[in-house]
Amino acid sequence: MNTDELGQEDLQSDISTADSFESIELTVNAPDHDDIIEFTKQFIDAPIRYTLNAQAFQYYAQKLEDSPGPSTYYYLARCYMLGFGIPANLELAYQYMVSAANLLHPGALHDLNQLFRSPSYPNRRPPYMAYLVSDYNFRRLKVASLLMSASLGNYNTAIKQLLHLSQQDNAWQDMINHLDMIYTNLIQRYFQGDDRHLMDLQRIAMRNAQLLQANADGKDKIDRIYTETVLMLENELFQDAKNFSQDTIADICNQLGVLRYMQSLQPTQIHHKGELITHALTYFNHAAALNCTAAYYNMANYYDQLIYYGNVITTSKWQLMTEAAARGHPLAQYELGYQYLHSPSKIEQLQGWMYLMLSSKLGYSDNLYLVATSYLREDYRFFDCGNADLARTMLKLAVFSLEIPAAKYSKRECFLLGFAYQHQLWLDDTTDTLLQFNRYRLAAHFYAYAITKQLNCYLPYCYLAKLIEKRDDRSSSISYAIALYQLAINDQDLAVKGYACYRLGKTYANRSGHNYYNPSKANESFTKAAYYLEMVTNSINGQYYYANILLHGLGVIRDKPKALDILHTICNHMRHYGDPYQSYLQSKARRRLNDLTQVL
Repeated sequence: MNTDELGQEDLQSDISTADSFESIELTVNAPDHDDIIEFTKQFIDAPIRYTLNAQAFQYYAQKLEDSPGPSTYYYLARCYMLGFGIPANLELAYQYMVSAANLLHPGALHDLNQLFRSPSYPNRRPPYMAYLVSDYNFRRLKVASLLMSASLGNYNTAIKQLLHLSQQDNAWQDMINHLDMIYTNLIQRYFQGDDRHLMDLQRIAMRNAQLLQANADGKDKIDRIYTETVLMLENELFQDAKNFSQDTIADICNQLGVLRYMQSLQPTQIHHKGELITHALTYFNHAAALNCTAAYYNMANYYDQLIYYGNVITTSKWQLMTEAAARGHPLAQYELGYQYLHSPSKIEQLQGWMYLMLSSKLGYSDNLYLVATSYLREDYRFFDCGNADLARTMLKLAVFSLEIPAAKYSKRECFLLGFAYQHQLWLDDTTDTLLQFNRYRLAAHFYAYAITKQLNCYLPYCYLAKLIEKRDDRSSSISYAIALYQLAINDQDLAVKGYACYRLGKTYANRSGHNYYNPSKANESFTKAAYYLEMVTNSINGQYYYANILLHGLGVIRDKPKALDILHTICNHMRHYGDPYQSYLQSKARRRLNDLTQVL
Protein backbone atom coordinates (compact mmCIF):
# COMPACT_ATOMS: atom_id res chain seq x y z
CA MET A 1 0.00 0.00 0.00
CA ASN A 2 1.31 3.42 -0.99
CA THR A 3 0.40 5.74 1.86
CA ASP A 4 1.24 8.78 -0.26
CA GLU A 5 -1.92 8.06 -2.23
CA LEU A 6 -4.25 8.02 0.77
CA GLY A 7 -7.31 10.24 0.23
CA GLN A 8 -5.60 13.60 0.21
CA GLU A 9 -8.83 15.54 0.73
CA ASP A 10 -9.39 13.86 4.06
CA LEU A 11 -5.76 13.92 5.11
CA GLN A 12 -5.71 17.70 4.87
CA SER A 13 -6.97 19.27 8.07
CA ASP A 14 -10.00 21.48 7.62
CA ILE A 15 -9.38 22.95 11.07
CA SER A 16 -7.43 26.18 11.27
CA THR A 17 -4.49 26.07 13.66
CA ALA A 18 -5.25 29.68 14.52
CA ASP A 19 -8.22 28.57 16.66
CA SER A 20 -6.93 27.23 19.96
CA PHE A 21 -8.43 23.99 21.19
CA GLU A 22 -8.88 23.48 24.93
CA SER A 23 -5.57 22.23 26.32
CA ILE A 24 -6.12 19.02 28.22
CA GLU A 25 -3.32 17.28 30.03
CA LEU A 26 -3.28 13.52 29.45
CA THR A 27 -1.23 11.13 31.53
CA VAL A 28 -2.55 7.70 30.58
CA ASN A 29 -0.92 5.98 27.60
CA ALA A 30 -3.47 3.18 27.19
CA PRO A 31 -6.83 4.61 28.26
CA ASP A 32 -9.62 2.29 29.32
CA HIS A 33 -13.31 3.05 28.95
CA ASP A 34 -13.62 4.99 32.22
CA ASP A 35 -10.54 7.04 31.33
CA ILE A 36 -12.10 7.92 27.98
CA ILE A 37 -15.39 9.03 29.53
CA GLU A 38 -13.60 11.19 32.10
CA PHE A 39 -11.37 12.67 29.42
CA THR A 40 -14.37 13.36 27.18
CA LYS A 41 -16.25 15.20 29.94
CA GLN A 42 -13.64 17.93 29.76
CA PHE A 43 -14.98 18.99 26.38
CA ILE A 44 -18.47 19.66 27.78
CA ASP A 45 -18.70 23.43 27.93
CA ALA A 46 -20.65 25.03 30.80
CA PRO A 47 -21.33 28.35 29.00
CA ILE A 48 -22.73 26.46 25.99
CA ARG A 49 -24.96 24.37 28.25
CA TYR A 50 -26.18 27.49 30.03
CA THR A 51 -27.00 29.16 26.71
CA LEU A 52 -28.92 26.10 25.51
CA ASN A 53 -30.85 25.87 28.78
CA ALA A 54 -31.72 29.57 28.61
CA GLN A 55 -32.98 29.16 25.03
CA ALA A 56 -35.11 26.17 26.03
CA PHE A 57 -36.60 28.05 28.98
CA GLN A 58 -37.48 31.02 26.79
CA TYR A 59 -39.10 28.75 24.22
CA TYR A 60 -41.35 26.99 26.74
CA ALA A 61 -42.11 30.21 28.61
CA GLN A 62 -43.43 31.70 25.37
CA LYS A 63 -45.47 28.55 24.71
CA LEU A 64 -47.43 29.21 27.92
CA GLU A 65 -49.26 31.95 26.04
CA ASP A 66 -49.98 29.75 23.02
CA SER A 67 -51.93 26.57 23.81
CA PRO A 68 -49.44 24.94 26.21
CA GLY A 69 -49.30 21.15 26.20
CA PRO A 70 -47.91 18.62 28.68
CA SER A 71 -44.31 19.08 27.46
CA THR A 72 -44.54 22.84 28.06
CA TYR A 73 -45.49 22.36 31.70
CA TYR A 74 -43.06 19.47 32.21
CA TYR A 75 -39.95 21.21 30.91
CA LEU A 76 -40.79 24.48 32.64
CA ALA A 77 -41.06 22.43 35.84
CA ARG A 78 -37.62 20.94 35.21
CA CYS A 79 -36.19 24.40 34.52
CA TYR A 80 -37.50 25.73 37.84
CA MET A 81 -36.61 22.53 39.71
CA LEU A 82 -33.02 22.35 38.44
CA GLY A 83 -32.32 26.03 37.80
CA PHE A 84 -31.99 25.61 34.02
CA GLY A 85 -31.98 29.04 32.40
CA ILE A 86 -33.77 30.57 35.38
CA PRO A 87 -33.18 30.65 39.16
CA ALA A 88 -34.64 27.57 40.88
CA ASN A 89 -38.14 28.08 42.30
CA LEU A 90 -39.71 25.16 44.17
CA GLU A 91 -43.27 26.49 44.14
CA LEU A 92 -43.28 27.13 40.39
CA ALA A 93 -41.59 23.76 39.78
CA TYR A 94 -44.36 22.11 41.78
CA GLN A 95 -47.09 24.07 39.98
CA TYR A 96 -45.90 23.14 36.50
CA MET A 97 -45.03 19.54 37.39
CA VAL A 98 -48.54 18.99 38.74
CA SER A 99 -50.02 20.50 35.57
CA ALA A 100 -47.95 18.13 33.43
CA ALA A 101 -48.78 15.13 35.65
CA ASN A 102 -52.48 15.85 35.37
CA LEU A 103 -52.08 15.76 31.58
CA LEU A 104 -50.53 12.30 32.10
CA HIS A 105 -47.01 13.15 31.00
CA PRO A 106 -45.03 10.00 32.00
CA GLY A 107 -41.90 12.05 32.72
CA ALA A 108 -43.77 14.41 35.04
CA LEU A 109 -45.22 11.52 37.04
CA HIS A 110 -41.75 10.01 37.18
CA ASP A 111 -40.17 13.23 38.48
CA LEU A 112 -42.95 14.24 40.86
CA ASN A 113 -41.28 12.63 43.87
CA GLN A 114 -38.10 14.65 43.27
CA LEU A 115 -39.92 17.70 44.64
CA PHE A 116 -40.14 15.98 48.05
CA ARG A 117 -37.83 14.63 50.71
CA SER A 118 -38.26 13.00 54.12
CA PRO A 119 -36.16 12.54 57.27
CA SER A 120 -34.87 9.12 56.15
CA TYR A 121 -34.72 10.02 52.46
CA PRO A 122 -33.13 13.46 52.16
CA ASN A 123 -32.69 15.14 48.81
CA ARG A 124 -29.40 13.76 47.53
CA ARG A 125 -28.89 16.40 44.86
CA PRO A 126 -28.21 19.74 46.54
CA PRO A 127 -28.69 22.62 46.04
CA TYR A 128 -32.12 21.64 44.66
CA MET A 129 -34.98 22.40 47.03
CA ALA A 130 -37.71 19.97 48.09
CA TYR A 131 -40.75 19.87 50.37
CA LEU A 132 -40.38 17.91 53.60
CA VAL A 133 -42.87 15.05 54.16
CA SER A 134 -42.98 11.99 56.38
CA ASP A 135 -41.11 8.82 55.44
CA TYR A 136 -44.38 6.96 54.89
CA ASN A 137 -45.76 9.73 52.69
CA PHE A 138 -42.59 9.87 50.63
CA ARG A 139 -42.55 6.11 50.01
CA ARG A 140 -46.25 6.08 49.16
CA LEU A 141 -45.91 8.99 46.73
CA LYS A 142 -42.79 7.64 45.03
CA VAL A 143 -44.17 4.13 44.49
CA ALA A 144 -47.57 5.35 43.30
CA SER A 145 -46.18 7.96 40.90
CA LEU A 146 -43.50 5.64 39.46
CA LEU A 147 -46.07 2.90 38.90
CA MET A 148 -48.40 5.29 37.08
CA SER A 149 -45.48 6.61 35.02
CA ALA A 150 -44.50 3.06 34.04
CA SER A 151 -48.08 2.18 33.14
CA LEU A 152 -48.22 5.11 30.70
CA GLY A 153 -45.14 3.90 28.86
CA ASN A 154 -42.10 5.13 30.81
CA TYR A 155 -40.98 1.55 31.21
CA ASN A 156 -37.21 2.02 30.93
CA THR A 157 -36.61 4.22 33.95
CA ALA A 158 -39.75 3.84 36.05
CA ILE A 159 -39.75 0.03 36.15
CA LYS A 160 -36.00 0.00 36.71
CA GLN A 161 -36.44 2.31 39.71
CA LEU A 162 -39.31 0.25 41.12
CA LEU A 163 -37.18 -2.86 40.83
CA HIS A 164 -34.32 -1.09 42.58
CA LEU A 165 -36.61 0.11 45.39
CA SER A 166 -38.05 -3.38 45.90
CA GLN A 167 -34.51 -4.69 46.48
CA GLN A 168 -33.32 -1.72 48.55
CA ASP A 169 -34.94 -2.37 51.93
CA ASN A 170 -38.06 -3.92 53.45
CA ALA A 171 -39.83 -0.59 53.86
CA TRP A 172 -39.96 -0.05 50.10
CA GLN A 173 -41.00 -3.64 49.38
CA ASP A 174 -43.72 -3.35 52.04
CA MET A 175 -45.04 -0.19 50.37
CA ILE A 176 -45.13 -1.87 46.95
CA ASN A 177 -46.94 -4.87 48.44
CA HIS A 178 -49.32 -2.58 50.32
CA LEU A 179 -50.29 -0.67 47.18
CA ASP A 180 -50.60 -3.96 45.31
CA MET A 181 -53.00 -5.28 47.95
CA ILE A 182 -55.19 -2.18 47.86
CA TYR A 183 -55.40 -2.08 44.06
CA THR A 184 -56.00 -5.83 43.75
CA ASN A 185 -58.77 -5.72 46.34
CA LEU A 186 -60.46 -2.81 44.59
CA ILE A 187 -60.48 -4.65 41.25
CA GLN A 188 -61.84 -7.81 42.88
CA ARG A 189 -64.63 -5.83 44.49
CA TYR A 190 -65.42 -4.15 41.17
CA PHE A 191 -65.56 -7.29 39.02
CA GLN A 192 -66.62 -9.91 41.58
CA GLY A 193 -68.54 -7.89 44.16
CA ASP A 194 -66.41 -9.47 46.92
CA ASP A 195 -66.47 -7.14 49.96
CA ARG A 196 -65.41 -9.74 52.55
CA HIS A 197 -62.03 -8.13 53.20
CA LEU A 198 -63.21 -4.54 53.05
CA MET A 199 -63.51 -4.09 56.83
CA ASP A 200 -59.94 -5.36 57.35
CA LEU A 201 -58.66 -2.98 54.69
CA GLN A 202 -60.51 -0.06 56.24
CA ARG A 203 -58.81 -0.78 59.57
CA ILE A 204 -55.48 -0.78 57.73
CA ALA A 205 -56.43 2.56 56.21
CA MET A 206 -57.17 4.01 59.67
CA ARG A 207 -53.76 2.84 60.90
CA ASN A 208 -52.11 4.33 57.84
CA ALA A 209 -53.91 7.62 58.37
CA GLN A 210 -51.98 7.94 61.64
CA LEU A 211 -48.72 7.08 59.85
CA LEU A 212 -49.42 9.78 57.29
CA GLN A 213 -48.51 12.46 59.81
CA ALA A 214 -45.76 10.62 61.66
CA ASN A 215 -42.40 12.38 61.57
CA ALA A 216 -43.83 15.22 59.49
CA ASP A 217 -43.87 18.90 60.35
CA GLY A 218 -46.14 21.72 59.23
CA LYS A 219 -44.51 21.77 55.80
CA ASP A 220 -45.88 18.35 54.87
CA LYS A 221 -47.55 18.92 51.48
CA ILE A 222 -48.77 15.38 50.93
CA ASP A 223 -52.50 16.15 51.14
CA ARG A 224 -51.99 18.85 48.55
CA ILE A 225 -50.26 16.54 46.08
CA TYR A 226 -53.12 14.02 46.18
CA THR A 227 -55.77 16.71 45.98
CA GLU A 228 -54.19 18.43 43.00
CA THR A 229 -53.05 15.45 40.89
CA VAL A 230 -54.45 12.27 39.35
CA LEU A 231 -53.00 10.25 42.26
CA MET A 232 -55.52 8.96 44.79
CA LEU A 233 -55.47 8.91 48.59
CA GLU A 234 -55.75 5.49 50.22
CA ASN A 235 -59.06 6.26 51.90
CA GLU A 236 -60.56 7.06 48.50
CA LEU A 237 -59.76 3.53 47.37
CA PHE A 238 -61.95 1.94 50.08
CA GLN A 239 -65.24 3.32 48.82
CA ASP A 240 -67.99 1.17 47.39
CA ALA A 241 -66.48 -0.22 44.18
CA LYS A 242 -69.55 0.89 42.24
CA ASN A 243 -68.65 4.52 42.99
CA PHE A 244 -65.55 4.38 40.81
CA SER A 245 -65.65 5.49 37.21
CA GLN A 246 -64.84 3.06 34.44
CA ASP A 247 -61.75 5.12 33.58
CA THR A 248 -60.36 4.82 37.12
CA ILE A 249 -60.88 1.05 37.20
CA ALA A 250 -59.28 0.71 33.75
CA ASP A 251 -56.28 2.75 34.86
CA ILE A 252 -55.76 0.67 38.01
CA CYS A 253 -56.04 -2.57 36.00
CA ASN A 254 -53.39 -1.25 33.65
CA GLN A 255 -51.12 -0.36 36.58
CA LEU A 256 -51.58 -3.82 38.07
CA GLY A 257 -50.59 -5.33 34.72
CA VAL A 258 -47.34 -3.35 34.77
CA LEU A 259 -46.79 -4.22 38.43
CA ARG A 260 -47.13 -7.96 37.66
CA TYR A 261 -44.70 -7.58 34.79
CA MET A 262 -42.24 -5.77 37.06
CA GLN A 263 -42.58 -8.51 39.66
CA SER A 264 -41.80 -11.12 36.99
CA LEU A 265 -38.40 -9.45 36.55
CA GLN A 266 -37.40 -9.96 40.17
CA PRO A 267 -34.80 -12.71 40.66
CA THR A 268 -36.80 -14.14 43.57
CA GLN A 269 -39.77 -14.75 41.25
CA ILE A 270 -37.92 -16.73 38.60
CA HIS A 271 -40.07 -19.84 39.21
CA HIS A 272 -43.30 -17.82 39.04
CA LYS A 273 -42.37 -15.70 36.02
CA GLY A 274 -44.81 -17.36 33.62
CA GLU A 275 -47.68 -17.09 36.11
CA LEU A 276 -46.99 -13.39 36.76
CA ILE A 277 -46.78 -12.67 33.01
CA THR A 278 -50.17 -14.37 32.54
CA HIS A 279 -51.67 -12.28 35.36
CA ALA A 280 -50.24 -9.16 33.72
CA LEU A 281 -52.02 -10.02 30.45
CA THR A 282 -55.28 -10.61 32.35
CA TYR A 283 -55.15 -7.12 33.85
CA PHE A 284 -54.19 -5.56 30.51
CA ASN A 285 -57.16 -7.28 28.88
CA HIS A 286 -59.49 -5.96 31.61
CA ALA A 287 -58.10 -2.45 31.09
CA ALA A 288 -58.39 -2.64 27.30
CA ALA A 289 -61.98 -3.88 27.58
CA LEU A 290 -62.67 -0.70 29.59
CA ASN A 291 -61.11 1.44 26.82
CA CYS A 292 -57.75 2.10 28.47
CA THR A 293 -55.50 3.37 25.68
CA ALA A 294 -52.25 2.66 27.55
CA ALA A 295 -53.23 -1.01 27.98
CA TYR A 296 -53.14 -1.52 24.20
CA TYR A 297 -49.68 0.01 24.10
CA ASN A 298 -48.44 -2.11 27.01
CA MET A 299 -49.69 -5.31 25.42
CA ALA A 300 -47.87 -4.38 22.21
CA ASN A 301 -44.75 -3.39 24.15
CA TYR A 302 -44.62 -6.62 26.18
CA TYR A 303 -46.05 -8.73 23.36
CA ASP A 304 -43.05 -11.01 22.85
CA GLN A 305 -42.83 -11.89 26.56
CA LEU A 306 -46.58 -12.47 26.78
CA ILE A 307 -46.50 -14.86 23.82
CA TYR A 308 -43.31 -16.59 24.97
CA TYR A 309 -45.03 -17.88 28.12
CA GLY A 310 -47.85 -19.53 26.19
CA ASN A 311 -50.47 -16.80 26.37
CA VAL A 312 -52.86 -16.54 23.44
CA ILE A 313 -53.39 -13.07 21.98
CA THR A 314 -55.72 -12.98 19.01
CA THR A 315 -54.52 -9.55 17.90
CA SER A 316 -51.08 -8.98 16.36
CA LYS A 317 -48.46 -6.74 17.91
CA TRP A 318 -48.78 -4.26 15.03
CA GLN A 319 -52.58 -4.15 15.37
CA LEU A 320 -52.29 -3.43 19.10
CA MET A 321 -49.79 -0.63 18.46
CA THR A 322 -52.00 0.80 15.70
CA GLU A 323 -55.03 0.72 18.00
CA ALA A 324 -53.10 2.51 20.76
CA ALA A 325 -51.91 5.14 18.28
CA ALA A 326 -55.42 5.65 16.92
CA ARG A 327 -56.65 6.18 20.48
CA GLY A 328 -54.01 8.87 20.99
CA HIS A 329 -51.17 7.15 22.86
CA PRO A 330 -48.08 9.32 22.10
CA LEU A 331 -45.49 6.55 22.42
CA ALA A 332 -47.47 4.30 20.07
CA GLN A 333 -47.72 7.21 17.65
CA TYR A 334 -43.94 7.59 17.84
CA GLU A 335 -43.43 3.89 17.08
CA LEU A 336 -45.66 4.05 13.98
CA GLY A 337 -44.25 7.41 12.91
CA TYR A 338 -40.73 6.03 13.08
CA GLN A 339 -41.69 3.03 10.94
CA TYR A 340 -43.72 4.92 8.36
CA LEU A 341 -41.43 7.92 7.89
CA HIS A 342 -38.86 6.00 5.84
CA SER A 343 -41.37 3.92 3.90
CA PRO A 344 -41.12 3.88 0.08
CA SER A 345 -44.79 4.87 0.01
CA LYS A 346 -45.47 8.61 -0.02
CA ILE A 347 -48.81 8.04 1.68
CA GLU A 348 -47.16 6.12 4.53
CA GLN A 349 -44.47 8.79 4.83
CA LEU A 350 -47.16 11.42 5.26
CA GLN A 351 -48.89 9.22 7.82
CA GLY A 352 -45.59 8.79 9.66
CA TRP A 353 -44.99 12.53 9.75
CA MET A 354 -48.49 13.11 11.14
CA TYR A 355 -47.96 10.49 13.84
CA LEU A 356 -44.66 12.12 14.84
CA MET A 357 -46.25 15.56 15.03
CA LEU A 358 -48.97 14.17 17.29
CA SER A 359 -46.54 12.31 19.55
CA SER A 360 -44.24 15.33 19.87
CA LYS A 361 -46.61 16.81 22.46
CA LEU A 362 -44.60 14.93 25.11
CA GLY A 363 -41.40 16.69 23.95
CA TYR A 364 -39.12 13.66 23.99
CA SER A 365 -35.72 13.87 22.37
CA ASP A 366 -35.75 11.42 19.45
CA ASN A 367 -39.28 12.47 18.56
CA LEU A 368 -38.14 16.10 18.21
CA TYR A 369 -35.12 14.93 16.21
CA LEU A 370 -37.34 13.17 13.65
CA VAL A 371 -39.64 16.18 13.40
CA ALA A 372 -36.59 18.40 12.85
CA THR A 373 -35.22 16.27 10.02
CA SER A 374 -38.68 16.25 8.44
CA TYR A 375 -38.51 20.05 8.26
CA LEU A 376 -35.20 19.76 6.39
CA ARG A 377 -36.53 17.45 3.68
CA GLU A 378 -36.74 18.66 0.11
CA ASP A 379 -38.36 15.72 -1.63
CA TYR A 380 -42.09 15.95 -0.85
CA ARG A 381 -44.45 18.90 -0.77
CA PHE A 382 -46.46 17.78 2.23
CA PHE A 383 -43.53 18.49 4.55
CA ASP A 384 -42.68 22.04 5.60
CA CYS A 385 -39.66 21.73 3.34
CA GLY A 386 -36.43 23.57 3.92
CA ASN A 387 -37.56 25.20 7.16
CA ALA A 388 -34.13 25.34 8.77
CA ASP A 389 -35.28 27.70 11.54
CA LEU A 390 -37.84 25.20 12.83
CA ALA A 391 -35.36 22.35 12.44
CA ARG A 392 -32.69 24.15 14.48
CA THR A 393 -35.20 24.95 17.22
CA MET A 394 -36.36 21.32 17.41
CA LEU A 395 -32.80 19.97 17.52
CA LYS A 396 -31.78 22.33 20.33
CA LEU A 397 -34.89 21.43 22.29
CA ALA A 398 -34.07 17.76 21.72
CA VAL A 399 -30.64 18.22 23.34
CA PHE A 400 -32.34 19.81 26.35
CA SER A 401 -35.07 17.15 26.48
CA LEU A 402 -35.11 13.67 27.96
CA GLU A 403 -35.00 10.65 25.68
CA ILE A 404 -38.15 8.83 24.68
CA PRO A 405 -38.39 5.34 26.27
CA ALA A 406 -38.96 3.67 22.90
CA ALA A 407 -36.11 5.48 21.09
CA LYS A 408 -34.33 3.40 18.46
CA TYR A 409 -31.33 5.76 18.62
CA SER A 410 -30.58 8.05 21.54
CA LYS A 411 -29.59 11.73 21.46
CA ARG A 412 -28.87 11.74 17.71
CA GLU A 413 -29.44 15.49 17.68
CA CYS A 414 -26.20 16.00 19.62
CA PHE A 415 -24.17 14.63 16.74
CA LEU A 416 -26.15 16.57 14.12
CA LEU A 417 -25.72 19.87 15.94
CA GLY A 418 -22.01 19.24 16.45
CA PHE A 419 -21.58 18.34 12.79
CA ALA A 420 -23.63 21.32 11.59
CA TYR A 421 -21.70 23.85 13.67
CA GLN A 422 -18.34 22.29 12.79
CA HIS A 423 -19.10 22.52 9.06
CA GLN A 424 -20.85 25.92 9.30
CA LEU A 425 -24.11 24.70 7.82
CA TRP A 426 -26.35 27.21 9.58
CA LEU A 427 -24.49 30.51 9.57
CA ASP A 428 -27.52 32.26 8.06
CA ASP A 429 -29.27 32.32 11.47
CA THR A 430 -28.22 35.68 12.89
CA THR A 431 -30.38 35.15 15.99
CA ASP A 432 -28.51 32.00 17.06
CA THR A 433 -26.74 32.98 20.26
CA LEU A 434 -24.58 29.84 20.08
CA LEU A 435 -22.67 31.38 17.17
CA GLN A 436 -20.81 33.51 19.70
CA PHE A 437 -18.76 30.38 20.44
CA ASN A 438 -15.96 28.99 18.27
CA ARG A 439 -17.41 26.34 15.94
CA TYR A 440 -14.91 23.68 17.00
CA ARG A 441 -15.70 24.37 20.64
CA LEU A 442 -19.39 23.89 19.82
CA ALA A 443 -18.74 20.70 17.87
CA ALA A 444 -16.56 19.21 20.62
CA HIS A 445 -19.20 20.07 23.22
CA PHE A 446 -22.04 18.32 21.37
CA TYR A 447 -19.95 15.27 20.43
CA ALA A 448 -18.70 14.92 24.02
CA TYR A 449 -22.18 15.40 25.49
CA ALA A 450 -23.46 12.50 23.38
CA ILE A 451 -20.51 10.29 24.34
CA THR A 452 -20.76 10.91 28.10
CA LYS A 453 -24.42 9.93 27.99
CA GLN A 454 -23.12 6.49 26.88
CA LEU A 455 -25.89 6.18 24.35
CA ASN A 456 -26.37 3.75 21.48
CA CYS A 457 -24.90 5.75 18.60
CA TYR A 458 -21.10 5.80 18.21
CA LEU A 459 -20.72 8.32 15.38
CA PRO A 460 -19.87 11.15 17.83
CA TYR A 461 -16.90 9.07 19.04
CA CYS A 462 -15.43 9.19 15.54
CA TYR A 463 -15.92 12.90 15.04
CA LEU A 464 -14.60 13.92 18.44
CA ALA A 465 -11.58 11.69 17.81
CA LYS A 466 -11.09 13.38 14.43
CA LEU A 467 -11.24 16.82 16.06
CA ILE A 468 -8.70 15.80 18.69
CA GLU A 469 -6.45 14.22 16.08
CA LYS A 470 -6.46 17.26 13.80
CA ARG A 471 -5.99 19.88 16.49
CA ASP A 472 -3.68 18.23 18.99
CA ASP A 473 -0.83 16.06 17.74
CA ARG A 474 0.55 15.11 21.16
CA SER A 475 1.16 11.39 21.46
CA SER A 476 -1.16 11.11 24.46
CA SER A 477 -3.97 12.84 22.54
CA ILE A 478 -3.61 10.47 19.58
CA SER A 479 -3.90 7.53 21.98
CA TYR A 480 -7.30 8.80 23.08
CA ALA A 481 -8.38 9.38 19.49
CA ILE A 482 -7.45 5.78 18.65
CA ALA A 483 -9.34 4.53 21.72
CA LEU A 484 -12.45 6.47 20.63
CA TYR A 485 -12.29 4.94 17.15
CA GLN A 486 -11.89 1.48 18.65
CA LEU A 487 -14.97 1.99 20.82
CA ALA A 488 -16.95 3.18 17.77
CA ILE A 489 -16.20 -0.12 16.02
CA ASN A 490 -18.63 -1.68 18.52
CA ASP A 491 -21.57 0.11 16.84
CA GLN A 492 -24.14 -2.27 15.39
CA ASP A 493 -24.62 0.12 12.46
CA LEU A 494 -22.21 -1.19 9.82
CA ALA A 495 -21.84 2.29 8.30
CA VAL A 496 -20.54 3.65 11.61
CA LYS A 497 -18.44 0.55 12.26
CA GLY A 498 -16.91 0.88 8.80
CA TYR A 499 -16.27 4.60 9.17
CA ALA A 500 -14.52 4.01 12.51
CA CYS A 501 -12.22 1.47 10.82
CA TYR A 502 -11.65 3.95 7.97
CA ARG A 503 -10.62 6.73 10.38
CA LEU A 504 -8.43 4.32 12.31
CA GLY A 505 -6.69 3.48 9.06
CA LYS A 506 -6.16 7.19 8.38
CA THR A 507 -4.57 7.59 11.80
CA TYR A 508 -2.16 4.70 11.37
CA ALA A 509 -1.32 5.91 7.84
CA ASN A 510 -0.35 9.41 8.99
CA ARG A 511 3.43 9.70 8.57
CA SER A 512 3.59 12.47 11.19
CA GLY A 513 1.76 10.33 13.73
CA HIS A 514 4.73 9.92 16.10
CA ASN A 515 4.79 6.35 17.41
CA TYR A 516 1.43 5.51 15.84
CA TYR A 517 2.47 5.44 12.18
CA ASN A 518 1.95 1.80 11.17
CA PRO A 519 1.25 0.94 7.49
CA SER A 520 0.40 -2.66 8.36
CA LYS A 521 -2.30 -1.66 10.86
CA ALA A 522 -3.54 1.00 8.45
CA ASN A 523 -3.95 -1.58 5.67
CA GLU A 524 -5.75 -3.96 8.06
CA SER A 525 -8.13 -1.21 9.20
CA PHE A 526 -8.91 -0.12 5.64
CA THR A 527 -9.62 -3.71 4.63
CA LYS A 528 -12.09 -4.09 7.50
CA ALA A 529 -13.66 -0.75 6.61
CA ALA A 530 -14.19 -1.86 3.01
CA TYR A 531 -15.76 -5.11 4.20
CA TYR A 532 -18.31 -3.33 6.42
CA LEU A 533 -19.05 -0.37 4.13
CA GLU A 534 -19.64 -2.50 1.05
CA MET A 535 -22.62 -4.11 2.79
CA VAL A 536 -24.50 -0.88 3.60
CA THR A 537 -25.86 -0.16 0.14
CA ASN A 538 -28.71 1.98 1.49
CA SER A 539 -26.51 4.41 3.45
CA ILE A 540 -25.10 7.60 1.93
CA ASN A 541 -22.30 7.88 4.47
CA GLY A 542 -21.38 4.20 4.18
CA GLN A 543 -21.30 4.25 0.39
CA TYR A 544 -19.44 7.57 0.22
CA TYR A 545 -16.52 6.30 2.27
CA TYR A 546 -16.56 2.96 0.46
CA ALA A 547 -16.21 4.87 -2.83
CA ASN A 548 -13.28 6.80 -1.34
CA ILE A 549 -11.59 3.54 -0.33
CA LEU A 550 -12.01 2.15 -3.86
CA LEU A 551 -10.90 5.39 -5.47
CA HIS A 552 -7.58 5.43 -3.61
CA GLY A 553 -7.05 1.70 -3.19
CA LEU A 554 -7.02 1.81 0.60
CA GLY A 555 -6.66 -1.79 1.80
CA VAL A 556 -8.24 -3.06 -1.43
CA ILE A 557 -7.43 -3.08 -5.14
CA ARG A 558 -8.10 0.34 -6.62
CA ASP A 559 -11.32 0.35 -8.67
CA LYS A 560 -12.04 3.80 -10.04
CA PRO A 561 -14.97 2.81 -12.34
CA LYS A 562 -16.79 1.14 -9.44
CA ALA A 563 -16.12 4.19 -7.23
CA LEU A 564 -17.63 6.44 -9.92
CA ASP A 565 -20.71 4.20 -10.15
CA ILE A 566 -21.19 4.41 -6.39
CA LEU A 567 -20.83 8.21 -6.41
CA HIS A 568 -23.35 8.40 -9.26
CA THR A 569 -25.80 6.26 -7.27
CA ILE A 570 -25.36 8.45 -4.18
CA CYS A 571 -26.04 11.61 -6.17
CA ASN A 572 -28.99 10.40 -8.24
CA HIS A 573 -30.74 7.53 -6.45
CA MET A 574 -30.29 7.97 -2.69
CA ARG A 575 -32.23 10.24 -0.31
CA HIS A 576 -30.94 11.99 2.78
CA TYR A 577 -34.46 12.34 4.33
CA GLY A 578 -33.55 15.72 5.80
CA ASP A 579 -30.48 14.47 7.70
CA PRO A 580 -27.88 17.31 7.50
CA TYR A 581 -25.02 14.80 7.83
CA GLN A 582 -26.23 12.65 4.94
CA SER A 583 -27.11 15.76 2.91
CA TYR A 584 -23.59 17.15 3.41
CA LEU A 585 -21.96 13.91 2.26
CA GLN A 586 -24.30 13.71 -0.73
CA SER A 587 -23.21 17.23 -1.75
CA LYS A 588 -19.60 16.20 -1.20
CA ALA A 589 -20.12 13.16 -3.40
CA ARG A 590 -21.61 15.37 -6.11
CA ARG A 591 -18.57 17.66 -6.06
CA ARG A 592 -16.21 14.69 -6.14
CA LEU A 593 -18.11 13.13 -9.05
CA ASN A 594 -18.07 16.39 -11.02
CA ASP A 595 -14.32 16.79 -10.47
CA LEU A 596 -13.58 13.23 -11.56
CA THR A 597 -15.81 13.30 -14.66
CA GLN A 598 -14.27 16.61 -15.78
CA VAL A 599 -10.83 15.03 -15.59
CA LEU A 600 -12.07 12.12 -17.68
